Amino acid sequence: MFDTAFAKIGVYICYDRHFPEGARLLGLKGAEIVLNPSATVAGLSEYLWKLEQPAHAVANGYYVGAINRVGVEGPWNMGEFYGQSYLVDPRGNFIAMGSVIKMKSLSVK
Repeated sequence: MFDTAFAKIGVYICYDRHFPEGARLLGLKGAEIVLNPSATVAGLSEYLWKLEQPAHAVANGYYVGAINRVGVEGPWNMGEFYGQSYLVDPRGNFIAMGSVIKMKSLSVK
């Protein structure tokens, strides 16, 4: 948890978004904004992306900034990260949404 001049900010990472306990603890500790950086590829849980985090925001009364990477990355070739980052308010309304961005494969040499 981070106290800033603007808000108390909490962070939970990627896969934790599937579980309510961490989101609830951040709310109980006074988070006003929760950020969730993620690296999820299309097909695994994309349908949950726009469902779980707005539910956390409503249940706990805070804003959620959901950040998902975009494109493909080599040499792992895990699939394409679908992006669609967004900000949702404590009532579950989408305030802003990023698009899906297609990127060239990055390879490590």
